Amino acid sequence: MRIYLKIFFVVIILLIAFWLVFSRYGMFRSDKRFACSRPEQITRVEINNRDFAVVLEKTGGGWAINETHLANKDMIDNMKLVISKLKVEYPLPKMYAETITDSLIVTEGMHVKLYVGKSLKKSYYLYASDSLECIGLIEGKKQAYSLYMSGFTVNPYKYLSANPSFWLDNIAFSYYPNEIVSVEVENMHEPRQSFKIKLRGVNDYKLIDSYNLREAPDFDTLMIKRYLTYFNMVAFDSYPDLSEEDKQEILLSDYAYVLHIETKNEKNSYRVIYIPVNDELDAYGNPLQYDRQYFYLSMNNGNDIAKASWLVFDILLKNLLDFVDK
Repeated sequence: MRIYLKIFFVVIILLIAFWLVFSRYGMFRSDKRFACSRPEQITRVEINNRDFAVVLEKTGGGWAINETHLANKDMIDNMKLVISKLKVEYPLPKMYAETITDSLIVTEGMHVKLYVGKSLKKSYYLYASDSLECIGLIEGKKQAYSLYMSGFTVNPYKYLSANPSFWLDNIAFSYYPNEIVSVEVENMHEPRQSFKIKLRGVNDYKLIDSYNLREAPDFDTLMIKRYLTYFNMVAFDSYPDLSEEDKQEILLSDYAYVLHIETKNEKNSYRVIYIPVNDELDAYGNPLQYDRQYFYLSMNNGNDIAKASWLVFDILLKNLLDFVDK
C-alpha cells in the first residue's frame, strides 16, 4: 500500500512540475498571447518595419489599404488565418532571446497591431530567422518565442508584410456589359484604327471612327456584344518596385494605347506603355524595341503603374476594322 502511495505522490509532484514549467514559458497561454480567437471582430491592422508602413482597415466593401486602395480579398483572408492560428511552438533560450530582442526582432522585424474599433487588442513583433522559422515577441516583453500556424506547415511570416503593394488587388478593372456606357481605344501608332463604342439602348450600339470623327455605318453588333464581355475581371501581373523618378520617366515614355472606360458611375483611363528592351532579338535576329510579353499599365491618373501581360490585354486592344463588316 505504501508503494502505491509513494507512486501516487511522485505522479502528483511530476504533474505539478510539468504544469509549472509549461506555465513559466506560457505554453498554456500561447493562443491568447498571439492568436486572435475572433478575427472577424478585428477592424484595423497596422504593420510597419523600418522601410514601410501599412494600415489595413475594414470598410463596408472590404478592406482598404492606407485609405486609398482596395485590398486583395485572398490576402486579407490569409491575414485573418494567420492572426487566428498563430501559436507558440517553444520559447527561445533566455540568453539567445535577450540578445536578439532589441537588436534583431524589433529592428529588423515587423510590428503588428490589431484593433477592434479604437481598442488595441494585440501588439507584437514578428521576425523570420535564417532558419526560416517565425520568431514572435509581445511588445514590452523580453521573452521571444518560435511560432507556427496551427494545422499548417507554412511560415506565417510570409503572409504578412508592411509593404502596401503586398496587399493590393491585381484586378485592373472589372465591368459587366450592362454597366458599360462607352469604351474608347486610342491607338497611338495607328490612329486611323482608333474607335469608340457607345451604348444607345438595350442591344443598341454606336461605333465611332475616332480618327475621322464619324459613325461607322456598318458594323458587327454581335462582335461588339462579345467584346464588351471581355472587360470583366481583367488582371495585371504585378506592381514593379519603382521609385517616383522611375514612375515619372515611364509616364513620359512612348504610349502604345490609351483605353477609356465609362460606366454608369465612373470614368477611368488606362495607358498602355511600352517596356523598352535593348538586348533581346526576334526570331529573325533583329533587335526588339520593346518587351513582347509585358507592358506598363498606368492607372488612377498615373498614380499607380503595374506590369501587365500583352496576352491578357490583347483581346481588349482591338482595331476599328475588327468590328466593321467586311
